[in-house]
Amino acid sequence: MTSLTKQIKELAHAQGFELVGIAAAQAAPGWDRFSQWLSNGYAGEMRYLETGAIARQSPDSIVPHAKSIVMLGMSYHQPKLREQVVPEGHGRVASYALGQDYHPLLWGKLNQLTTWL
Repeated sequence: MTSLTKQIKELAHAQGFELVGIAAAQAAPGWDRFSQWLSNGYAGEMRYLETGAIARQSPDSIVPHAKSIVMLGMSYHQPKLREQVVPEGHGRVASYALGQDYHPLLWGKLNQLTTWL
C-alpha cells in the first residue's frame, strides 16, 4: 500500500468511515444494467438517479482525466433510535429514514477529506 493510500484510509477511518476503498477511475462495468434498470422505471420516485445518470457512467464526466476514485461507506444503523421511533411489531422503516438527514454529516466529512487531499 502506498503512503498516500495509507494516509487517505487512515484519515477516512478517523472521520468515521467504516469502509474505504480506492480504485482506478474507469467506466462503470455495470452501466448497461443500471441504465436498463432506470429505463424499466425501477427507480420509483428517486428522480435524482435519472437526472444524474450520465455522471454515474464514467468518472470523466465529473472530473476529466481522473485517475483514481475514493469510495467510502458509513453505517447509519441506530438500533436504539429504531426502538424509540418504531415499536416492535409496528411496521418497517428504513434505517436512513429514522434519524436526521445524513447528507450534511457525510458532506462535512467528505469536505474535510477533500480539503486534506
